Amino acid sequence: MLRLDKQDNTTRTIISSTTSDVSASDSFGSNRDASTKSNQDSSGNQAATATKFTTTRNVIVGEKANTAYFRGFWAELYALKESRGLAVLWALSLICLLVAATVWNHYQYLEEEEQNDESLAAARLNNDSNLLGLPTTLPSMVPSDLPSMVPSSIPSDAPSSVPTHLPSLEPSTAPTRTPTRNPTPNPTPPPTRITYVPGKLTRRENGLLLSEGLRSRLVARTGQRVRLDGNDNRVESSIKFHDQPDGAAVFADPNGDGWVYVSNSEVKERNQGGVGGIYFDRNGRTIDYKMLQQGGTTANCSGGKTPWNTWVTCEETENGRALQLDPFGSRGIQEMTMDRGYFEAFAFDIRDRNHPRFFVTEDKERGPIRRFSPSETNWDDPWQLLHAPGSLQYLVLEPQGNNKGTFRWTTDKGYAKTNAAMYYPYTEGIDVWRHQLFFTSKEKRELFILHLDNKTFEKQSTVAGVFDGMPDQVKRIVDDGLLYFCEEGGIENGVHARDENGWFFTILESDTFNDESTGLAFSPNGKRMYVAFQHSGMIYDIWREDGLPFHGQTLSVRYHEFRGRR
Repeated sequence: MLRLDKQDNTTRTIISSTTSDVSASDSFGSNRDASTKSNQDSSGNQAATATKFTTTRNVIVGEKANTAYFRGFWAELYALKESRGLAVLWALSLICLLVAATVWNHYQYLEEEEQNDESLAAARLNNDSNLLGLPTTLPSMVPSDLPSMVPSSIPSDAPSSVPTHLPSLEPSTAPTRTPTRNPTPNPTPPPTRITYVPGKLTRRENGLLLSEGLRSRLVARTGQRVRLDGNDNRVESSIKFHDQPDGAAVFADPNGDGWVYVSNSEVKERNQGGVGGIYFDRNGRTIDYKMLQQGGTTANCSGGKTPWNTWVTCEETENGRALQLDPFGSRGIQEMTMDRGYFEAFAFDIRDRNHPRFFVTEDKERGPIRRFSPSETNWDDPWQLLHAPGSLQYLVLEPQGNNKGTFRWTTDKGYAKTNAAMYYPYTEGIDVWRHQLFFTSKEKRELFILHLDNKTFEKQSTVAGVFDGMPDQVKRIVDDGLLYFCEEGGIENGVHARDENGWFFTILESDTFNDESTGLAFSPNGKRMYVAFQHSGMIYDIWREDGLPFHGQTLSVRYHEFRGRR
């Protein structure tokens, strides 16, 4: 880069005292030659002043400086001294020097920056070329009309970290990245508007009072043929619906995408009970009804579903049995390994598959809860788990305070019967959820919660308006956190629920059917709730208006007046 330097101890004579020296300057100095000579001849003092002026020490030194030009410049300044004062002359000289130096320095700065930019661009291109294996030829600084400087043979999977210096003028039609895996084929649908408010009883239809956001239809009625709204060949079933519908469960059809609602018949005449099944298609439309077991059993009360999708039906009669039944007819009915009693409901705990446990309640004052543990565990044929040899034990509660205590299992049936009469008579609904066993005592109107791992229990009252009658069957929905109850007797029976925080609320009830609500079950997709009113012989199908399953999101739960945590 060119610079303006000050040279100390150096004196240059810029303007000669003779006419010949001035004539050697550039054209600008030559134009002033005659005037300079005339002034020199007319005054000796002026010549002396010029000689002194020519001893100026400030000069411009540079590779591109034009010495002749500056000589002429100083000659012109000297010629102006007659019409200007010496001070003005010096001021103009200084200003001109500063302007010239500033312009020159700026020019040199711009030239150096341009050279640096070219060097940097060349270095970057050389580096990129080394990364990609490209030639190191520097690109032209003039924009090219070509789309890209990179040869078309570069593979499309080059590292994305390499920057693009000159973008293409036309977009490439080939993708530069691998497409995203498993792209979403359809846009995300808008969220469903939630309308279900458990406990807010606002809709009345079909003899029911329903929580807001629920709808209902009558599916079957005792003594009438079942209407088949999903069967193209028949409009009604070939046989009439059974009497005294009670405990029930839903099973997915292994040969299709529908399900079957299995319902007990609690006819108390000897050997007049049985089990019937209502069949539905994938859309919940009724397609058939038939008896799965008829005759040979008495007072088929409640029961329960096994983890391998069979049904245990329980006889609530003297010397009653617990019997396993295949809802799709591949095996005949078979009695469970256990003693006899007024059996009500069935549940299981198979968290430890090497030590499965099965529970049965007894609807008697002195009816202890049974726990059966098979000694053989062949999961290749789980049906046999209920009929293999094993141990039978009975529940004993040991209260510690009003609403809690510990429990244990005993083989002493007599002691357990006395304990049941004192603390939990007439047990009915039972279910196991994770490490907790739930059961109800309709005599005391209490819900018991047994913590199976640490052998403690707690109980909660179901009075004060939670149930009009006595709590009966218990049913849970997987992943819901709600425990659903039916009730036996009273004026306004229905379906109620308890959440994980211990609050109770009503899902539906009826002031028309003053009898036992029972047969509570849910479809495999959770979108259909089925419930029966036993003595009226009604089976209802309940669903949410918003189309969500019952274990889906709900609005704020509403509690009845005086209803609260107990």
